[in-house]
Amino acid sequence: MHSRPYLISTLLCGGLPLAVGSFIYFTWLATRWDYWPMLGIITILAGLVLFVIGVYYLSRYICHAKRQDHVPPAKIVANSLGAVVLLLANFPVAYHYMASAMEISMHFNVTLENRSGEPVTDFRIGGSLQEEVLIPLVKTGETITRRLSVVHRQSIDCSAFMADAKPIAGAYPDSWRHRGYLITIEKGGTITVVPNDGLKDSAPSGLKQPEAP
Repeated sequence: MHSRPYLISTLLCGGLPLAVGSFIYFTWLATRWDYWPMLGIITILAGLVLFVIGVYYLSRYICHAKRQDHVPPAKIVANSLGAVVLLLANFPVAYHYMASAMEISMHFNVTLENRSGEPVTDFRIGGSLQEEVLIPLVKTGETITRRLSVVHRQSIDCSAFMADAKPIAGAYPDSWRHRGYLITIEKGGTITVVPNDGLKDSAPSGLKQPEAP
């Protein structure tokens, strides 16, 4: 057997997980579909196996290139270095994708709009957030944007007081996988939450003020 197939196999072992992982990462950025991260983890595990296989094929290439094909040493070194760089490149790239995905998934923008016709005080956003957010005053017609961090994506709780000291509250049970949300205080104290990032994946209709018992 010639040495070239071993070299090609080595390059495939390094290039395939790199290409598939990049496709998964950028597709997840565009769609935020929940199953992409799991596919990414599977790709990383498969990449580790392919790395070991790639090292084996590389060693076979070097042996065959020297003993059977009589490839010039300079060419063997150049081909081997290129293959090693490709194999090793998977590790920093995979780390970058994982760290970036975790950072992005734990942050989102929230825009708060007061359309109630009266000022709202002590507007609190809590629940799964890393730190509770308090907005002391939301004036009539005012729009406020905050970048929030979450501990785990399960639910967001909101509470506030209308001008007559009437309390309003609600909870939004969702994975919060979107890039941003619009929280609107409607007339009468109803609070609604809808995605405002243009993503097409489904989300609940919103967060409503609980009915009085």
